[in-house]
Amino acid sequence: MGKTVLLKSVLMSIPIYQNTILLAPVSILKKMEALLKKFLWEGGKGNVHRIHLISWNKLKMPYKEGGMQVRDLANQNLAMGAKTLWNLIAGKDSWSSKALRRKYFQGDRLRCLDNPIPRKNGSPIYKLCLKALPLFQPNLHWIPGNGKKINLWKDAVMGEQPIGQNTGIQNIKEWAQNSNLNSLWDISSWEEDGSWKDWHMDNLPIQLYDEKKCLLSLLQGKTPSSKSSHDKRGWGQRSGSYSAKEGYKVFTSAPHVAPNPAAWTFIWHYPFVPKIDFFCWTAAHKSILTGENLKNRGMEGPSRCPLCCSDEETIDHLLLNCPFSKEIWAEVLLLNIEDLAIHQNITELFATWATSSPFGLHKKDLLKTIWMWAPKAICWKIWLERNSRIFRNERNSSLRIATKCKALLGEFSETKSQLKNSRDLDPQEKRWLSQFRHSEPISIAPIPKTANWEIRLEENDFLLWRSTLSDHFLFFDGASKGNPGQAGGGGVLLSTENSVLASYAWGLGSTTNNMAETLALWQGLKQAQEMNVHSLAVFGDSKIIIQALRTKKLPSNIFLIAIIKKILLLAAKFTAISFFHILRGLNAQADKEANKAVMMDMNMLKVNGRDSICFFPHWTPSS
Repeated sequence: MGKTVLLKSVLMSIPIYQNTILLAPVSILKKMEALLKKFLWEGGKGNVHRIHLISWNKLKMPYKEGGMQVRDLANQNLAMGAKTLWNLIAGKDSWSSKALRRKYFQGDRLRCLDNPIPRKNGSPIYKLCLKALPLFQPNLHWIPGNGKKINLWKDAVMGEQPIGQNTGIQNIKEWAQNSNLNSLWDISSWEEDGSWKDWHMDNLPIQLYDEKKCLLSLLQGKTPSSKSSHDKRGWGQRSGSYSAKEGYKVFTSAPHVAPNPAAWTFIWHYPFVPKIDFFCWTAAHKSILTGENLKNRGMEGPSRCPLCCSDEETIDHLLLNCPFSKEIWAEVLLLNIEDLAIHQNITELFATWATSSPFGLHKKDLLKTIWMWAPKAICWKIWLERNSRIFRNERNSSLRIATKCKALLGEFSETKSQLKNSRDLDPQEKRWLSQFRHSEPISIAPIPKTANWEIRLEENDFLLWRSTLSDHFLFFDGASKGNPGQAGGGGVLLSTENSVLASYAWGLGSTTNNMAETLALWQGLKQAQEMNVHSLAVFGDSKIIIQALRTKKLPSNIFLIAIIKKILLLAAKFTAISFFHILRGLNAQADKEANKAVMMDMNMLKVNGRDSICFFPHWTPSS
C-alpha cells in the first residue's frame, strides 16, 4: 500500500512538466507504464520477478469501480495539453498563448477553437493541442455576460447543447434568423440600470406562439447578466473553469458499471490497516496466490487446502468455506457454526457485509466500525496461518487465530479514540464489543453545569465550586527559563479539607516548558498514589496537557505523547480522576514550587522539605 502512495504521488508526477508541452509517443508511454508496474509489484529488496497480481487496466479504474485510481499516462498527457487550449481562449493570456493563436489558432480569441484547423503538422506543443482538441471541444460552452457574442442557435450555453438542434423550434428559428435575431443580446430587453429584464421578440407571428413557449423554456438559466458584462467561455459542468483534474476525469470516463460496487465501498470507505485493505482488495479480485490461481498461471504443485487438507484451495474455500476458517468466523462473531451463514463468494460477502449486521448500528460509530473491520481482520489472519503452515510448518488452533483477530481489532480500535457510541448498547452488543475492548475508559468526575474542563472562575467562586467536590486536589506546574532551558516541575496535593498533604519540587535539567509541565503532573500522580489517594481532581494551567488528557487530542511531540500515555496508565489506577484547566492566577502554589525546582540540580526531588533522588520515567517514542 505504501508503494501505491509513492507511485501515485511521486513517480507519476515526474513527467507532468513534459506532459504540458509534448505529446508523448505511444512507445514511451508503454515503457513508462512498464517501469511503474515493475515498481509496484517488484520494487524493494527480494521482490524481483514477483507475480503481478492485478492487471494495470484494473489499477487505473476509480476506487468505486474496483481500481486503485492510478492515473492513465496517455490521458494525463491529454488533460495537461488541454490546459494549453483553455489558456488560448479563457485563461492567462501568456506570450506562448499569443504565439499559438497567431500561428495556428487565428481569429477572435474567444472563438479561435471554433474555426477549422489550418494545418495538421506543427510544433510539438501544437501536436499535443491537436490531439487533445477532440476531447476538449465537446465540453466547451459559453457563459453569458451581455450576450452579444453568443449565437442563439449554434452555441452551447451553460453546459447545454445548442438550442438550434431542438426540432420543436425550427419555424421560430427560421423566422428569427430572417429577422436578424441571432444572438442573446438581440432578443433581450434591459432595465434602466443596465441589468437584464426579459426576453423580447417584436412582431412575432401568432402561429409561432407555441414554439415561443418552447424556446423560452429552453432559454431558462441562459439569461445575460448586464449590458456592461462580457461573455466568457466555460468548460464542463462544475465550476465552468477548466482544470487538468476535471479534464482527466472527463477524458477517462466511460459508461461502465463495476460489478459489486458495494464491495469496493466496503473495502475503502472503512479503512483498516493499509496492507490488510490492500490484501482484501486483491482477494475481492480473486487474485491472491492460492493453489487454484497458481495452477491457472501454469505453476503446478500441491493445491489442497493447507487448513483442512481435503478440498481444493480456492479463494472462497480458504477464506470462507473451509471448516477451520468457519470455526474462526464463528468464534469472532460469537455464533454457532450451525447458525453461521457465510456467503460462498468473498466478493459478495464484502458487498453485503454492511447490511448483514445483527445489531442496530445507527449512531454507534465504534460498534459499526469494528463490525466493518471484522471480516478484513479474519481474512488476513486466515491467510497468515495458511502461509505459516506452508512455509514454516507451524500450526495454530482456530481458537488461537480467532484470539489474534480480536487482539488486532482491539488494538487498532484503541488508536481511533474519536470513535464513540452516541447511543446506548443493548446487552448483546455490549457482549460482542467487549471481546475487543479490554481496557475500560478512565472514570472522569462529572463537570458542574457552571463550567466545563476549562475553568474560568474568579478565585472566590473557584473555591466555592471546588468545595462541592469530594476529591483530593492536585495542582501542578512546570517552568523553563529559556524554553528550552533550565527547568523544574512542582505541585501541591491537598486533602478534601484543603490541608496540604504534600508539596513537591523536582529539578529537571534543561528541557522545554511543555515537558516540564508533563513531568510535573506525572510526579504529582506518583505522590498521590504513594499516599493512597483514590479520588483525585487535577488542576493545571497547561492547556495542551489537559486537552490531551480530556479529549485524547495528543500533541505532535512524540516524547510528550510517550509521557502522556504513562500518565494515562497511572490515572487508570485511581477510582475516579478528573482533569481541569485553570488560569495561572489560580495555580500560584504549584507555580511557586516549580520556580523553586528550576534552581535545583537535575533529578533532585524535594517532598515536604525532604530531599531525595528521582530519575525521569524511561520513555521512548514507541513506549
